[in-house]
Amino acid sequence: MKKLLKNYLEENYQFDKVISISDPIIGFLSDSYQIKSKSGQYFLKSYRQKPVDKIDFIIKSMQFFADKKIPVILPIKTKNNGYKFAVDDQYFILFPFISDLWK
Repeated sequence: MKKLLKNYLEENYQFDKVISISDPIIGFLSDSYQIKSKSGQYFLKSYRQKPVDKIDFIIKSMQFFADKKIPVILPIKTKNNGYKFAVDDQYFILFPFISDLWK
């Protein structure tokens, strides 16, 4: 899985080579991976929600909060202006890395 993620991230986001992908931190609704690349750090969430429209709702909700000036961490867009992607029937969203959240 990590090799597939690495390839996808390097091909579809605006950053350089992926250096490492952590083992996932298992959460209630999603799993999180720490991504280290030559251009910085990120975190990648793997969502368990199906169908995919629930994930779309999550993204729209985050944007709604941001538009209303409510603090929220917005996902990073792919080169194709999307937010989510699928690898092996799992959906992922990439976010900026916030060091205080990863402990």
